[in-house]
Amino acid sequence: MAQSLSRPENPLQILCFSIATEGLTTESTIGRLKLLCIHRFTYVEEICLELSGEYEIAAPRERVWAMLNDPEVLKACIPGCEELTADGDDAFAATVVLKIGPIKARFSGEVTLSEKIVPESYTITGEGKGGVVGFAKGSAKVHLAEEGGGTILSYDVTADVGGKIAQLGSRLIASTSKKLADQFFGKFAELAGAPVA
Repeated sequence: MAQSLSRPENPLQILCFSIATEGLTTESTIGRLKLLCIHRFTYVEEICLELSGEYEIAAPRERVWAMLNDPEVLKACIPGCEELTADGDDAFAATVVLKIGPIKARFSGEVTLSEKIVPESYTITGEGKGGVVGFAKGSAKVHLAEEGGGTILSYDVTADVGGKIAQLGSRLIASTSKKLADQFFGKFAELAGAPVA
């Protein structure tokens, strides 16, 4: 005994259902095909990324740890950071301007420091909204290891972006995210390893 087909809800399934039951040439199906195309290209995607890296810093671990917790140092290292002000214990309100491909946007959000093991590791987390262009959020687990008279800083980053910026594609988002991570940790390593005046 033949089973009846239930009406699907997913746009792609609806199109396939229409082709099977009405034929591709009907006006109603062509109209749904147009709607499916509109749906496909306005769909808000989200891209998730993972990055890691390591830097050698010519400074003792205690100095590096202190600088990792200094808001002025963090502000100087965060690419495009216009403002970073205290908003509670280990929390900061932030305004950051970033350019990703052809899109330039101002993100407003929060930066927090958590999971601290003094003076060995912590997690720095940031989340910002850029209005119509979308959002960006991420966290970096930072670890400090003593090496001779210096410090090895290693990090593991996870990041998520969504909205219009995600529609630029995973390759561009990945390369931009790596560039931003290198700028942050590269600048930090430079400041932390600079001679003390």
